[in-house]
Amino acid sequence: SIGKYQFNAIGNSNTVGFDSATSTIPHTTYIDADNDPTTFSSTSMVYHKKGTQLVKAYLYIADSKDESTNLDRSQAYIEGPNGGKFVFDDGPKNVYYDVTSFISDQGEGEYWAKNLTSSRVVPKSWDSIANWSIVFIEQNNTTLKKIMNVSISQEKQQKPNQPTN
Repeated sequence: SIGKYQFNAIGNSNTVGFDSATSTIPHTTYIDADNDPTTFSSTSMVYHKKGTQLVKAYLYIADSKDESTNLDRSQAYIEGPNGGKFVFDDGPKNVYYDVTSFISDQGEGEYWAKNLTSSRVVPKSWDSIANWSIVFIEQNNTTLKKIMNVSISQEKQQKPNQPTN
């Protein structure tokens, strides 16, 4: 926490896989945990409010792509605990979104990221990812302000010799 503000985060990865140097195609497997036949990738995390008031919430997306391929986010979205959907744009321009209104409307509970893609087609010998996280900034007026004093000195503090037994 910083002053009266607390930070909270949830997130997950919708892929599992790592390319080997000898492979000719990326080895990416999508995780699809929602038992919904209309999705091909899905993971969830539960949000529990820690502060007294939500100030801001940001969704961060990290998805693999090649320079020559475009990400297709047209099917990707976050589903809230009340069934509401926050739909992404379908371009790679945005990696974070202000989702404060969406989170305020949906409240605490299970959030799902659905149909996130990893658009990399050329193996690079690293992870193929389709990750998401939501960072919450919450205000808590009951939290005491924390004060930190830092002093830098060239003096060395020496402990007196301790007797050995």
